[in-house]
Amino acid sequence: MLQAKPITKKMEDFSLIKEVYTNAFPGREGEPISLLLGNAKKGITKFEAYYDEEEFVGLSAVSTQGDLSYVQAIAVVPEDRSKGYGSQILSYIKETHSQNRIVLNLEVQDENATNAEQRKRRREFYLKNGYVSTGINAHIAGNDLETMVINGTCTAEELRRYFRKYYGFIISKLIRIKVWEE
Repeated sequence: MLQAKPITKKMEDFSLIKEVYTNAFPGREGEPISLLLGNAKKGITKFEAYYDEEEFVGLSAVSTQGDLSYVQAIAVVPEDRSKGYGSQILSYIKETHSQNRIVLNLEVQDENATNAEQRKRRREFYLKNGYVSTGINAHIAGNDLETMVINGTCTAEELRRYFRKYYGFIISKLIRIKVWEE
């Protein structure tokens, strides 16, 4: 059973946590870690590290508005992938947000993408863990994403409202967030 701990800059493993996060979400694929830390400090985001015994194995960031929880990030230490940790992290998120619809975005399937096989495996991983496609796509900071959900459904308008409230109107426009149904 994994143990979750809130991520702070003062953690002994912070440099490793930061490395895992920035490698999993390079460039504009993820939020700046400073934003996640700030939102965690304000209580907006649960930014957590996961440990198997004393070994750091992964992380997640989840923000909640009403009954909608949005998985902003989930990452497993590269050497620990395919050991079931990702599924355990998703189970923990589902357990700790059991009354909520849990939404996440992943890169759209594109057989011409340089990481097409990785995208396929990632989507299969979420399907295996009970997530279903919503038929909603999003374009965030230059990335085309598919929206998946567990514990219910989500509409494009609900996702738009989530992003507007989380980022604010101006930042939403700056990072060019668009959400639409297929």
